Amino acid sequence: MKEGIVDLSAKTKEEPWCSHCSGFTDYKRKWTAYQRADLNGGIYPENDDVPHCVSCGSMMHFLSSSRLLVWGCRFIGSTIFVLITLVCFFLFDYSLGVTTLWGTGIVAAILLSKLPIKSRKALTSYDLYVEKQKLLNLEKKL
Repeated sequence: MKEGIVDLSAKTKEEPWCSHCSGFTDYKRKWTAYQRADLNGGIYPENDDVPHCVSCGSMMHFLSSSRLLVWGCRFIGSTIFVLITLVCFFLFDYSLGVTTLWGTGIVAAILLSKLPIKSRKALTSYDLYVEKQKLLNLEKKL
C-alpha cells in the first residue's frame, strides 16, 4: 500500500473583495475579538481573523458569504411578506387594525431585505467592476 501526503486544505481559496477600492487588492489579516457567553455565566473572547485592505484599511468581504447573507435576508423578508398577507387577509376580517398590521409587516419585510448594507454594497461594487471589465474587453477586441 502506497501512502502519500494528503492535503486537507481547500482546493480553491476565495479572495476577499474591497468595496472601497473596487478590486481584489492586497490584504492583511487582523485579529478581532468578540465577547461570547459560556454556559457557566461567564464570558470569553472569541478571536477571528478578518481581512483588511492594505490600500485603504477597510474591512474586506468574501463574495460568496455576502451573496448567501443577502439571499437569506431576502428570502426571510419574502416569507414574512407572504405570511403576513395570508394572516391579515384570510384569517381576519378587513378592518383598520388589520390594514395597519399588514402595513407594519410589509415595512418590516422591506427593512429586513435591506438589512445587510455592507454586503449589498460589496456585491454592487463587484457587479460594476465586472461590467467595466466586460466593456474594456469589448473595446480591446474592436
